[in-house]
Amino acid sequence: MISRDFYEGCRPADATKDLDAVAALLEPLQRAGVLAPRSRDVLQDELQYYYVVERESKVLACAALIPLASDLAEVAAFCVAPEYRGGGRGDSLLEYVEKEARSKGIRLTTRTADWFVQRGFMGVTGAAHSSPLLPESRRAKINRERNSALYTKDLQN
Repeated sequence: MISRDFYEGCRPADATKDLDAVAALLEPLQRAGVLAPRSRDVLQDELQYYYVVERESKVLACAALIPLASDLAEVAAFCVAPEYRGGGRGDSLLEYVEKEARSKGIRLTTRTADWFVQRGFMGVTGAAHSSPLLPESRRAKINRERNSALYTKDLQN
């Protein structure tokens, strides 16, 4: 079957149509304390930094590439809907986000561990809230009680 319609792929989030879908993906992880809570207003403001995996007009996964400095961005709010995990969508989304970052000449960081470590991110010594790699403005927003670690990936290699 040949179709001219978009079936499945990664793309930048669309502020006019993806807010509800991204909020729904993130909500269970925020409620469980896995992801930092984001108000709807904050999510609306940050949606310009989000990327999604879409299939037949349904958002299956999302990730944010939050700029921290001219050469550094945080991979945040990385989420694949439970019923679509294990199908390579997370890998596809990370590859897409890395390509976007590489095209802008920026390094990536995240405060999430296992899945990213398996994909080449390296742990940085010390807590994220005290890391000199992050700008002070970003460190000030980190909840110290979560004791987040920091992971980076050099995309130049």
